[in-house]
Amino acid sequence: MSRDSVAGMNTDLRRSGARNLLRFGVPETIARKITGHKTRAMYDRYCIVAEDDLAKAMGKLEAGRQAERELAALEAQKTVENERDSSSLVNALVNATASKLPS
Repeated sequence: MSRDSVAGMNTDLRRSGARNLLRFGVPETIARKITGHKTRAMYDRYCIVAEDDLAKAMGKLEAGRQAERELAALEAQKTVENERDSSSLVNALVNATASKLPS
């Protein structure tokens, strides 16, 4: 194996390592220490983002937004139910108090 092919293989491995660390959620500063990149600019040259990674990120973003919408709907429903329960309780107290008042 020639020296150039070994150097190219090391570059490929380093690039794959940088990209995999990013995919698995390792913070950039830690990933840079692992890969040996001293500057962010060098790390950015190695850590190439694939189209598939972008698509997955957008899917996660949409799932997060959907979860927020569902949570907001549940909270709104609870608020309505609590207001209804409070209103029923007030009406029951008013009726109970009214029935005890002299006519």
